[in-house]
Amino acid sequence: HPERKNYDLSSIEAIAYGGAPAAPELVRKIREEFGALPGNGWGMTETMATVTGHSSEDYLNRPDSCGPPVAVADLKIMSEDGSRELPTGEIGELWARGPMVVKGYWNNPEATAETFVDGWVKTGDLARLDEEGWCYIADRAKDMIIRGGENIYSSEVENVLYDHPAVTDAALPDRPAASATRRRAGGRRPPCARNAGERGRTAGVGGRTPRQVQSPGEDRVHA
Repeated sequence: HPERKNYDLSSIEAIAYGGAPAAPELVRKIREEFGALPGNGWGMTETMATVTGHSSEDYLNRPDSCGPPVAVADLKIMSEDGSRELPTGEIGELWARGPMVVKGYWNNPEATAETFVDGWVKTGDLARLDEEGWCYIADRAKDMIIRGGENIYSSEVENVLYDHPAVTDAALPDRPAASATRRRAGGRRPPCARNAGERGRTAGVGGRTPRQVQSPGEDRVHA
């Protein structure tokens, strides 16, 4: 905020938030700007909120993770068809289990049978677990982009864009591969747009470089 320097916020010790994953750059900025420790976690309506918790130095050390499961929860990564559990480090659908998981959907046995399996809830999120059980959300399954036979997770590219100081928010939608690249009116692209492709390559996400970067005016940005 432009008036940030006019206020003493040194009494803030922690800043926690939820509702959506935060870009690693935001996690670092909380510590740099406020001297506070960040906090976040992962959950969903079907789990009555929290399944993982992530805060303090652990969050700073793993800013792209949503943390380990809470003490009473279990996580596993399953194949797309739900027939087998995937090895550590592989991305698949995240399943969760614990006393916080609801029994099913009210008066909707079909949806209940599709989503809940032997006490596990199929979350619809694509994720991986590391060797210590920490969870890393890659994308919503329905939001994954397939390009040239390769799976592209929107958060992977969005986090690279967030590293640019001129980027406040970013979203990676799919678009037909054959469509032409268009520039914004006037043919002049902002610095963040011109640098986006190079940032994608230097960050190790080559092949996932955006085909087009648009910078809409504030009047075109909607929540």
